[in-house]
Amino acid sequence: MNPWDLIRMRATVDAPEKEMNVTYRGPRREMNITRVPLQNVPLWFPSTRKYLTEQVMDRITKNKYTPYCKVQANDKIRTFDDVEYKYRIGKCDHVLAKDASPDERFLVLVSKPEEQRPEKTVKVFLQ
Repeated sequence: MNPWDLIRMRATVDAPEKEMNVTYRGPRREMNITRVPLQNVPLWFPSTRKYLTEQVMDRITKNKYTPYCKVQANDKIRTFDDVEYKYRIGKCDHVLAKDASPDERFLVLVSKPEEQRPEKTVKVFLQ
């Protein structure tokens, strides 16, 4: 069993046989699933950058699930709800994103120290 209350999952893919074996180890249970057929399952390997639910939703919705914002080089900002604004970032700090909850656990600031250069400075504050 798993003494640290972690969930561990391992999948071993046998490409020539088009099947895989899966081992699950949780805090109270272990399980082995063998010879899972892969002929109708597209292979996709999860990333550690996002939660698994976000990755699945991204695949289902063709990357329209996980919200993001973007500061573009042409003085445009794309917001989390996919709206684009013309906005010039200057030398002082501008709030790009922040926690809207009363706890205010994070804040992201962006500035452009030199007007003639494309580089921007991003500051991230986490609680």
